[in-house]
Amino acid sequence: MPITRPNLADPATRAARRALLAEPHAAPLAAYVEGLRRATPHYVPDIDPLDGGTATRLLFILEKPGPRVVPPAGSGFVSRDTDDPTARAIDAFMREAGIPRAATLLWNTCPWWTGAIATSPAEFRAGAATLPSLLALLPQLAAAVLVGNAASRYAEPMLPAVLPRFRTVHPGGQARAGPASAERWRLIPSIWRRAWLASSAATACVQRDRKEVILF
Repeated sequence: MPITRPNLADPATRAARRALLAEPHAAPLAAYVEGLRRATPHYVPDIDPLDGGTATRLLFILEKPGPRVVPPAGSGFVSRDTDDPTARAIDAFMREAGIPRAATLLWNTCPWWTGAIATSPAEFRAGAATLPSLLALLPQLAAAVLVGNAASRYAEPMLPAVLPRFRTVHPGGQARAGPASAERWRLIPSIWRRAWLASSAATACVQRDRKEVILF
């Protein structure tokens, strides 16, 4: 049976999604995004409140938002429900990997849309420098997935040394060009699955340790 995805191209769907930004798991992240908007002239999309919010265990760091996120016609969110091929691929890979949506968060190395696909190293570095403030809002974070070369180069150095991390190619269509790239594309869901299992194992260890502290 075909899977029906929410479509943030629909204004009513966008409005309903925006209303969820006030929920307790989403509000601190919405405030973080508002702070970024005040600090940059570029548009910064919201973090999707249907994802894990402050309860996130597995963080996916991509490269930068695309033009389909920019209001009034765009989604306004970093979301698997944005109406573009990359978002559809992310949604399909998440489902194939068996990763619960409520455990994940999607973000970007450069979190703002600059008006062009091309992004300079300086822009990526400036965006990555904002990542620690986001990580501070994710107390249950147990692993990260670096999606694409820019994430590996610029965002990875901002991650805590002890945080497990995994790397895959970007799920955009351009990553499929050529046999070698097609093979790396094919491996995306299996690597994401490994990341999910690692985050689950890390979370279980933390919960066990907390119980031992309470017991003893």
